[in-house]
Amino acid sequence: MLSSIAYQGYTITAPEAPSEAGSFTPHPTPLQVVTQVDNTFVWTPPHAADIEAVTGEAQPNELVEGTLTFQCYWDSIFNVVAQDTQVQQSVTYTTGVTTSDSDTKTFGLALGVEADIIPGVAASLSATFSKAETHTVTLSESRSVTQSFTALPGTTLQVWQLHAQYIAEYEHGGETYRYVLEACGSVENGVILALTYPEATATA
Repeated sequence: MLSSIAYQGYTITAPEAPSEAGSFTPHPTPLQVVTQVDNTFVWTPPHAADIEAVTGEAQPNELVEGTLTFQCYWDSIFNVVAQDTQVQQSVTYTTGVTTSDSDTKTFGLALGVEADIIPGVAASLSATFSKAETHTVTLSESRSVTQSFTALPGTTLQVWQLHAQYIAEYEHGGETYRYVLEACGSVENGVILALTYPEATATA
Protein backbone atom coordinates (compact mmCIF):
# COMPACT_ATOMS: atom_id res chain seq x y z
CA MET A 1 0.00 0.00 0.00
CA LEU A 2 1.32 3.46 -0.93
CA SER A 3 1.67 5.52 2.25
CA SER A 4 3.68 8.55 1.10
CA ILE A 5 5.35 10.26 -1.85
CA ALA A 6 8.42 12.48 -2.19
CA TYR A 7 7.54 15.99 -3.36
CA GLN A 8 9.94 18.93 -3.68
CA GLY A 9 12.23 17.55 -0.99
CA TYR A 10 9.53 16.59 1.49
CA THR A 11 7.60 13.45 2.35
CA ILE A 12 3.86 13.88 1.73
CA THR A 13 1.29 11.47 3.12
CA ALA A 14 -0.60 9.83 0.26
CA PRO A 15 -4.41 9.45 0.23
CA GLU A 16 -5.89 6.09 1.11
CA ALA A 17 -6.89 3.73 -1.68
CA PRO A 18 -10.54 2.63 -1.97
CA SER A 19 -11.27 0.42 1.05
CA GLU A 20 -13.63 -2.00 -0.69
CA ALA A 21 -15.36 -2.59 -3.99
CA GLY A 22 -17.37 0.48 -4.98
CA SER A 23 -16.23 2.50 -1.96
CA PHE A 24 -14.30 5.73 -2.52
CA THR A 25 -12.15 7.56 0.02
CA PRO A 26 -13.72 10.94 0.98
CA HIS A 27 -12.21 13.92 -0.81
CA PRO A 28 -10.65 16.40 -0.61
CA THR A 29 -8.37 15.06 2.12
CA PRO A 30 -7.60 17.12 5.25
CA LEU A 31 -4.82 19.70 4.94
CA GLN A 32 -1.29 18.54 5.73
CA VAL A 33 1.01 21.25 7.09
CA VAL A 34 4.35 20.10 5.72
CA THR A 35 6.65 22.83 6.98
CA GLN A 36 6.62 26.40 8.28
CA VAL A 37 9.54 28.82 8.46
CA ASP A 38 10.09 32.36 9.66
CA ASN A 39 10.52 34.85 6.84
CA THR A 40 10.90 38.55 6.12
CA PHE A 41 8.23 40.04 3.86
CA VAL A 42 7.81 43.32 2.03
CA TRP A 43 4.82 45.42 3.12
CA THR A 44 3.69 48.01 0.60
CA PRO A 45 1.34 50.83 1.67
CA PRO A 46 -2.16 50.51 0.21
CA HIS A 47 -2.63 52.37 -3.08
CA ALA A 48 1.11 53.04 -3.29
CA ALA A 49 1.00 52.89 -7.08
CA ASP A 50 -1.83 55.45 -7.23
CA ILE A 51 -0.02 57.79 -4.85
CA GLU A 52 3.17 57.53 -6.89
CA ALA A 53 1.25 58.29 -10.08
CA VAL A 54 -0.19 61.48 -8.56
CA THR A 55 2.82 62.77 -6.60
CA GLY A 56 5.64 61.23 -8.58
CA GLU A 57 7.11 59.92 -5.34
CA ALA A 58 7.42 56.19 -4.59
CA GLN A 59 6.01 55.10 -1.26
CA PRO A 60 8.58 53.41 0.99
CA ASN A 61 8.24 49.67 1.53
CA GLU A 62 8.73 48.17 4.96
CA LEU A 63 10.24 44.84 5.91
CA VAL A 64 8.10 42.85 8.33
CA GLU A 65 8.56 39.48 9.99
CA GLY A 66 6.10 36.66 9.46
CA THR A 67 5.81 33.01 8.52
CA LEU A 68 5.85 31.10 5.27
CA THR A 69 3.90 27.85 5.32
CA PHE A 70 3.85 24.96 2.86
CA GLN A 71 0.75 22.78 3.14
CA CYS A 72 -1.09 20.46 0.81
CA TYR A 73 -4.16 18.32 0.28
CA TRP A 74 -5.36 15.74 -2.24
CA ASP A 75 -8.51 15.92 -4.31
CA SER A 76 -10.01 13.20 -6.48
CA ILE A 77 -10.32 13.96 -10.19
CA PHE A 78 -11.78 10.62 -11.32
CA ASN A 79 -13.66 7.73 -9.68
CA VAL A 80 -14.97 4.59 -11.37
CA VAL A 81 -16.09 1.05 -10.59
CA ALA A 82 -15.19 -1.43 -13.33
CA GLN A 83 -17.37 -4.52 -13.04
CA ASP A 84 -17.19 -7.15 -15.78
CA THR A 85 -15.29 -5.14 -18.39
CA GLN A 86 -12.34 -2.79 -18.52
CA VAL A 87 -13.20 0.91 -18.27
CA GLN A 88 -11.10 3.57 -19.98
CA GLN A 89 -11.84 7.26 -19.56
CA SER A 90 -10.19 10.49 -20.67
CA VAL A 91 -10.15 13.07 -17.89
CA THR A 92 -9.36 16.78 -18.24
CA TYR A 93 -7.93 18.61 -15.25
CA THR A 94 -5.89 21.74 -14.48
CA THR A 95 -2.24 21.78 -13.46
CA GLY A 96 0.21 24.51 -12.50
CA VAL A 97 -0.45 27.69 -10.55
CA THR A 98 -4.22 28.11 -10.28
CA THR A 99 -4.22 31.27 -8.15
CA SER A 100 -5.49 34.29 -10.11
CA ASP A 101 -2.88 36.42 -11.85
CA SER A 102 -3.48 39.38 -9.53
CA ASP A 103 -3.24 37.21 -6.39
CA THR A 104 -0.09 35.55 -7.74
CA LYS A 105 1.46 38.98 -8.35
CA THR A 106 0.48 40.17 -4.86
CA PHE A 107 2.00 37.03 -3.34
CA GLY A 108 5.18 37.67 -5.31
CA LEU A 109 5.38 41.31 -4.19
CA ALA A 110 5.20 40.16 -0.55
CA LEU A 111 8.34 38.13 -1.28
CA GLY A 112 9.99 41.06 -3.06
CA VAL A 113 9.48 39.65 -6.58
CA GLU A 114 8.58 42.33 -9.10
CA ALA A 115 9.12 40.65 -12.46
CA ASP A 116 8.97 37.13 -13.94
CA ILE A 117 6.50 36.27 -11.20
CA ILE A 118 6.33 32.46 -11.49
CA PRO A 119 10.11 31.82 -11.83
CA GLY A 120 10.84 34.54 -9.27
CA VAL A 121 8.42 33.16 -6.69
CA ALA A 122 9.73 29.62 -7.21
CA ALA A 123 13.31 30.78 -6.64
CA SER A 124 12.35 32.82 -3.58
CA LEU A 125 10.38 29.95 -2.04
CA SER A 126 13.22 27.50 -2.70
CA ALA A 127 15.74 29.81 -1.04
CA THR A 128 13.49 30.46 1.94
CA PHE A 129 12.59 26.86 2.70
CA SER A 130 16.16 25.71 2.05
CA LYS A 131 17.27 27.64 5.13
CA ALA A 132 15.70 24.83 7.16
CA GLU A 133 16.14 21.80 4.89
CA THR A 134 16.55 20.87 1.26
CA HIS A 135 13.60 22.13 -0.72
CA THR A 136 13.31 23.01 -4.39
CA VAL A 137 10.09 24.57 -5.62
CA THR A 138 8.98 23.99 -9.20
CA LEU A 139 6.08 26.11 -10.43
CA SER A 140 4.50 26.33 -13.87
CA GLU A 141 1.79 28.35 -15.53
CA SER A 142 -1.76 27.00 -15.32
CA ARG A 143 -2.73 24.66 -18.15
CA SER A 144 -5.40 22.12 -19.00
CA VAL A 145 -4.30 18.49 -19.34
CA THR A 146 -6.24 15.53 -20.74
CA GLN A 147 -5.15 12.12 -19.47
CA SER A 148 -6.51 8.64 -20.10
CA PHE A 149 -7.06 6.31 -17.13
CA THR A 150 -7.89 2.61 -17.24
CA ALA A 151 -9.64 0.50 -14.61
CA LEU A 152 -9.27 -3.26 -14.98
CA PRO A 153 -12.32 -5.54 -14.62
CA GLY A 154 -13.34 -6.08 -11.01
CA THR A 155 -11.54 -3.02 -9.65
CA THR A 156 -12.50 0.27 -8.04
CA LEU A 157 -10.27 3.13 -9.25
CA GLN A 158 -9.79 6.53 -7.63
CA VAL A 159 -7.40 9.06 -9.18
CA TRP A 160 -5.94 11.79 -6.97
CA GLN A 161 -4.24 15.13 -7.64
CA LEU A 162 -2.01 16.95 -5.16
CA HIS A 163 -2.77 20.60 -4.39
CA ALA A 164 0.17 22.49 -2.88
CA GLN A 165 -0.39 25.75 -1.04
CA TYR A 166 2.21 28.34 -0.05
CA ILE A 167 0.96 30.84 2.54
CA ALA A 168 2.67 34.13 3.39
CA GLU A 169 1.33 35.60 6.62
CA TYR A 170 2.38 38.57 8.74
CA GLU A 171 1.00 41.39 10.88
CA HIS A 172 1.42 45.10 10.30
CA GLY A 173 -0.33 48.04 11.96
CA GLY A 174 -2.67 45.76 13.89
CA GLU A 175 -3.83 43.94 10.75
CA THR A 176 -3.04 40.41 9.60
CA TYR A 177 -2.03 39.94 5.97
CA ARG A 178 -2.36 36.49 4.42
CA TYR A 179 -1.52 35.62 0.83
CA VAL A 180 -1.95 32.18 -0.73
CA LEU A 181 -0.36 30.70 -3.84
CA GLU A 182 -1.80 27.35 -4.96
CA ALA A 183 -0.34 24.93 -7.49
CA CYS A 184 -1.96 21.71 -8.73
CA GLY A 185 0.17 18.70 -9.62
CA SER A 186 0.59 16.84 -12.88
CA VAL A 187 1.59 13.38 -14.07
CA GLU A 188 4.99 14.79 -15.08
CA ASN A 189 5.93 15.77 -11.52
CA GLY A 190 4.55 12.61 -9.99
CA VAL A 191 1.59 13.97 -8.06
CA ILE A 192 -1.25 12.26 -9.89
CA LEU A 193 -1.96 8.94 -8.16
CA ALA A 194 -4.20 6.18 -9.51
CA LEU A 195 -5.18 3.94 -6.56
CA THR A 196 -7.34 0.81 -6.81
CA TYR A 197 -9.20 -1.79 -4.83
CA PRO A 198 -8.07 -4.49 -4.74
CA GLU A 199 -4.52 -3.23 -5.10
CA ALA A 200 -3.59 -3.61 -8.73
CA THR A 201 -1.83 -1.71 -11.48
CA ALA A 202 -4.04 1.09 -12.75
CA THR A 203 -2.54 2.61 -15.88
CA ALA A 204 -2.40 6.34 -16.49
